[in-house]
Amino acid sequence: MNNKTKRESFLFNILMLLAGVIAFYFKIIFFHHLVILIIIFQILFYCFFLVINNNYKKKPKNIRNFLFTIIIRFIFSLLFLFIMGTLKIENFSLFVLNFFIFYLLFIIFEIRILLINLQPT
Repeated sequence: MNNKTKRESFLFNILMLLAGVIAFYFKIIFFHHLVILIIIFQILFYCFFLVINNNYKKKPKNIRNFLFTIIIRFIFSLLFLFIMGTLKIENFSLFVLNFFIFYLLFIIFEIRILLINLQPT
């Protein structure tokens, strides 16, 4: 990953965390009060993505690792939602909606980084 991609990645994670803090602080009704927990979960798996997909030169191996990280993220996301559902948090449908919004944002950003890394230099 080049320096520009690293900076964009860091900025994206900071912006997502800042959005969560603002939503929590101002009690915006479109965000669940546990939105910070969702964002931290997504950032942890984003770091997992970066560790697994760290500058591989072989494109097939990189794509296989990328698909592996997406599958692992999806499995742990379902497990996370199941655990949160069993804890009987209030307004669980809003929590799930917020979770999948941030889930999709992070997946889109990961795909963007992968496409940048797969371009010929």
